[in-house]
Amino acid sequence: MEIKTYQNKNYTNCIFGQKEFSGCVFVNCNLSNVNVENSKFQNVDFIESKLLGLTFNKMRPFLLSFDFEECVINECDFSSLNLSRTKFTKCKLIHNIFENTNLACSDFPDSDLSGTTFVNSDLSKADFSTATNYSFDLRKNKVEGAKFSYSEVIGLLRYFDIEIE
Repeated sequence: MEIKTYQNKNYTNCIFGQKEFSGCVFVNCNLSNVNVENSKFQNVDFIESKLLGLTFNKMRPFLLSFDFEECVINECDFSSLNLSRTKFTKCKLIHNIFENTNLACSDFPDSDLSGTTFVNSDLSKADFSTATNYSFDLRKNKVEGAKFSYSEVIGLLRYFDIEIE
């Protein structure tokens, strides 16, 4: 099966509608404010692409799977999706929402998670060990077996009424 590659495309404000993407790669694409409602993404890779304001939670969830490498992902909603084993490699994940999201065994190598919200999500065995700027309430997420770096783990304590000196 040939892998379809979309390279250097600007899809800003496009409507993907019922479109299905399977086994394809988006390289250096701008997917800002793309309407992905009812679209299907299966085994899709995003490389060096910009994803702004996407409501991934409105996609068809059956067999949904994708990975991200060196992407800018801002203000996207990943709520209520099964994204277990998803890789976010060297990404800037800024102000995104992961609510009721399964991210078990997912990996965030060298990614910046500034302002990204995790609530009622399964982060078990997720790897945040080289990620930066993450901060979420441990009491409101499943984190058994997750990996964190010593230098960044302080962000996980801000939700507790404690003083650290």
